[in-house]
Amino acid sequence: MVKNTFAVLFLVLLSSTLLSAPAEKKSYRIKNLAPSLEQFKFKQKILNSSSSEDANKERQGFANSWLLTENQGRVSKKKGRAFLQSLLLPGWGQHYAESRTIMKVFIASEVLLWGSFIGLTTWGNWLENDYRNFSVQNAGVNLEGKSDTYFTDISNYGDILAYNQAQLRNRDVNAVYTDTETFFWKWDSEQNRRKFDDMRISSDRARNRADLTLAFIFTNHAISAIHSTLAVFKFNKRHEKQNLGLKLDYDSYSDNRYFKVGLVKKF
Repeated sequence: MVKNTFAVLFLVLLSSTLLSAPAEKKSYRIKNLAPSLEQFKFKQKILNSSSSEDANKERQGFANSWLLTENQGRVSKKKGRAFLQSLLLPGWGQHYAESRTIMKVFIASEVLLWGSFIGLTTWGNWLENDYRNFSVQNAGVNLEGKSDTYFTDISNYGDILAYNQAQLRNRDVNAVYTDTETFFWKWDSEQNRRKFDDMRISSDRARNRADLTLAFIFTNHAISAIHSTLAVFKFNKRHEKQNLGLKLDYDSYSDNRYFKVGLVKKF
């Protein structure tokens, strides 16, 4: 089971490497395009030295050169990509949607769940080895070819003879161990039989909890995938609002001087 776990983790990491995309351009939400003092002096020199027609063109361009806020470098993100990323690795889609806080929550939960799964599986295997070896030492069991059902049977009866007699009384002939030599057991004490039964139950309980943890892992992937699509939707909504800019238009050179303030939307 542990080998399968590491195989799954390897496939997840491999998929994340293959599907990773180049980093997007950085966004500059506030960009001041106002001319500096040197640019102002340079344009003033041109206006004083050029012809009236060229000066009017230069003034018109200079008059409309103030854009106080602008959003550049962002594009709308894809919901499908975020869904697949988080389905493979919780938190990956949130990283793509720039939802950093929730990304950390999903990654932490994923690490915690996988750690619990591996720990419970390992603990269950250790307990299984312990109770099997315990049965060899205290009941004379031959471990070769024995199923979990066999170990359940030997935990409930003191020896194979008592077990077979109980099955015959219940008229369950198919459950009788006919090969008494291969499936032989006889506990040296009732106390050791009960101890063996406790060890077996603890092992089964650890494995059942590991299976439950695995179900939580799949649920975490599904929830992360759904959340990432919502995060992308919210990101795109914010992006649309941030495409609004504030533009200042003025002309202090011509006879008809003016000053205007307006909103600019980028598409």
